[in-house]
Amino acid sequence: VFAAPIHDEKYSAAFVVKSVMDAGNIAEGYMFWCCSDVFEEMFDLGKPFHGAFGIVSSDGIPKPNFYAFKLLSELYPRRYALPVTDDAVELASFTDGESVQLLLYAQEFDCRKDEEFSVKITLNGAFACAGKTAIDDTHCNPKAEWQKLGKPDLLTPVQVEKIRKNTSLVREEIPLRVSANVTTLNVSMRTNDVILIELN
Repeated sequence: VFAAPIHDEKYSAAFVVKSVMDAGNIAEGYMFWCCSDVFEEMFDLGKPFHGAFGIVSSDGIPKPNFYAFKLLSELYPRRYALPVTDDAVELASFTDGESVQLLLYAQEFDCRKDEEFSVKITLNGAFACAGKTAIDDTHCNPKAEWQKLGKPDLLTPVQVEKIRKNTSLVREEIPLRVSANVTTLNVSMRTNDVILIELN
């Protein structure tokens, strides 16, 4: 639906990730409906985040779904075959032959839900470090930055650049526990969060 708030929020990013992961090897590509919020088939609501269909705002600010595609583009070429579960948090794992990536997502069609999840992950092998990149309420959330500015109808170039800078993908180191060639890590996330963890 045009002008639905979820198009500017992490909900859309989780939807993209789950759609692509569920497609597995049955599709060669996946395209979102619109690249930009500059959308000629509908009128412009005249404010930066108005729930349009694009992955980039009318000011050129990447939205959470843009960053979902960015994370997907960085996945390693080989995907591990994992058992299908009905857990609220889903996991996909990838490798380049040395490092391992874990893609976690808690996609929920009911956008009103906001649950917290604690995920414990155990892997065979001793990894030295892990980095986490997230799309959640405090990462890759330009709508929240716009709201902090008072929700102006028009953004200045300085404000646009500030929002872009404050909402780009950021890798953060997370602690690991390694014992007897087994690595354990704990991850906290909420409904419709997307997290990519890289272990080296």
